[in-house]
Amino acid sequence: FRRVLFRSIAKTGLFIGITVMVVAMLIAYISFYSYTIGTILKPYNLMWVLPAGSFVMVVFLVLVTGIYTSAGFLFTGKDLDRLFSYPIKQWQILFSKIFSMLVENWLVCLIFAGPSLGVYYYFENPPPIYFLNAILGILLIPLIPLTISIILSYIINLLSMGMRFKSFFNILFTVAIILGIGAG
Repeated sequence: FRRVLFRSIAKTGLFIGITVMVVAMLIAYISFYSYTIGTILKPYNLMWVLPAGSFVMVVFLVLVTGIYTSAGFLFTGKDLDRLFSYPIKQWQILFSKIFSMLVENWLVCLIFAGPSLGVYYYFENPPPIYFLNAILGILLIPLIPLTISIILSYIINLLSMGMRFKSFFNILFTVAIILGIGAG
C-alpha cells in the first residue's frame, strides 16, 4: 500500500513541478516579449498599446478556448447525471461550473496579461491607482468573452443536436465561428 501511495504522490509531485516550470517559462517568455515591445514603443509614447494588446490577446484566447471547451464542460459532461441526482439545484451546479471556468480564465489572464502590465509599470511608472485598474482589468476582462463563448457553444450544440455526426459538425461549427471572428 505504501509503495502505491508513494508512486501516486511522486507522480502528482512530478506533474505539479512540470506544470509550474512550464508556466514559469511561459511567463518569462511573455515578459521578455513584452519588454522587447516596450523598448520599441517607449520612444514613440505608445506604451498604452502594450496592456491593450495583451488584453485583446486574452479576450481572443478566452473566446476561442471557451467556445471549444464550454460545450463539453457545461452541457454534455459525463458527471452531469451524477450531479443532477444530488439534492442540489440545477442552477447551482451550472453556476459552480461557470465559476470554475471563470477562475481558470482569471489564471490565463494573469499569466498572459500580468507580465505586460508589469512591463508597462516598469516603463511608465503610473500612479498607485494603476494597480487597482490592473486588478479590475484582470478580473473583468474574461467575463465578456466567456459569456459570449458559452452562448455560442450553446447555439452550436443546438444546431448539431439532431445530426448524425454530432461531434464532426460541432467541431465544424466551432472552427467556422473562430475563423469568422478572426476574419472579422
